[in-house]
Amino acid sequence: MKKTITLLACLLCMPALAQISSRHPKAKLFLNKLKEKTTVSHNRTQTLCVKDSTIFTNWNVNTSSWKSYLKHEYGYDGYLNETSNTSYNLSNNSWKASGRTLRTFNGGVNVLVELRQSADFLGNWKDNSQQTYTYDSQNNLLSQFYESWNSINSTWTKGTRTTNTYQQNNLTTSHSEHWDNAASTWISNSKDIYTYSGNNLMTETYQSWDLSSSALVNKYKDTYSYDIFNHPMGITEQLWDIGSSQWINELKIVIAFSGNNMTSAIISEWNTSNNTWVNSDKITFTYDANNNQLSELDQIWDTGSQTWKNSYKYSNTYTQNRLTMQLNQEWITNAWKNDDRYTYTYDSNGNQITQTFEDLQGSAINNSKTFDFYNCTTVGMYEQSTKTEVFKLYPNPVQSELHITADLDYTIIRILNITGKEVMRSEGSKNTISVSLLEKGIYFLQVLDKGQNILATEKFVKE
Repeated sequence: MKKTITLLACLLCMPALAQISSRHPKAKLFLNKLKEKTTVSHNRTQTLCVKDSTIFTNWNVNTSSWKSYLKHEYGYDGYLNETSNTSYNLSNNSWKASGRTLRTFNGGVNVLVELRQSADFLGNWKDNSQQTYTYDSQNNLLSQFYESWNSINSTWTKGTRTTNTYQQNNLTTSHSEHWDNAASTWISNSKDIYTYSGNNLMTETYQSWDLSSSALVNKYKDTYSYDIFNHPMGITEQLWDIGSSQWINELKIVIAFSGNNMTSAIISEWNTSNNTWVNSDKITFTYDANNNQLSELDQIWDTGSQTWKNSYKYSNTYTQNRLTMQLNQEWITNAWKNDDRYTYTYDSNGNQITQTFEDLQGSAINNSKTFDFYNCTTVGMYEQSTKTEVFKLYPNPVQSELHITADLDYTIIRILNITGKEVMRSEGSKNTISVSLLEKGIYFLQVLDKGQNILATEKFVKE
């Protein structure tokens, strides 16, 4: 199957939406993507924080205490980009460096090089692999190139590369290749082809390399549909049938919304014997008055009784709009049985400082806890908000003209420096603003409505 990096990253970071993944992984990836929100921030604050380190622990049943085993330390540049992530293993009550990732950025926005290294027994850093990235003038990713380090020859060995093309900032093709040492040439692996209506993704066709024909051939195609509010209402996946040279239905998802909240998704499979869609899975979501997701109920279609049967449930608890607990339960013998639980705590600045996992069915030896530590600096007023609308600044970094893409009803644009001081204000809903007179550095652009309410905030870098 294809590698959709952003979707996989979303899936891995969410404990919920997991059960159906084993049955319909692509369907769950798609639904996870829909549930993503663009978070500029969550509250109003005068403090700017960066994560300094994370400590990972497991529960020690013998001492009834948390035992550390892994630590990550983070470094940043002047633009607050994470330039280093160093991992340490605990050995004989002492932290020993084991690996690190070093990143280089182009003026504070896009990563150019990502170098991975490991430490030998003497503590010396040894190269393992690196990825290099290129971008167009609007910060769209054009290429990603992976190399591994050959310690015998002390040279970088070509591995894989991905090249992308765009139209009006929409990704239209993504071509993956690997390096053939014997032939000294790039060999295709796969290609994704995307089509749009406006900014809405309409189709995604996946092709893979066929050795017999030495060509890229169709594998599957996803077709998307939307409502009048541009909410994704469904996806239909089809497989390419080589014999008939046509697309054959495989999977369908039908989605319902209430406002901007996804309330349900029904997954159906194509029955080839009678050419009809057959119910497979159903997911139902509930929310509180602040649009925080309270629950997710996963159900499986029972063909015998022709009804939905409970399978799994996730229940969330919030304090001041921050997730503090997620209880996961499995439906067993006509009753909900606790499976596992995640609990979260926060500091006074709203930063998550602990995440605790508890196995409620097995042994406490499976329990784990992470501790996050931050460095915080008091800065000027920085309004933060959570938005689902489109809000994008480009190019970023910028030298002169900054373009604004925003699906928001704003009438005022203002720019703040890193201390929170307003340095520029513009009336009207213009989509371009000149920042050529600003000094180099980090700034925040805010859009406000006619009542002076801040609708969204985004960081940009002036070169």
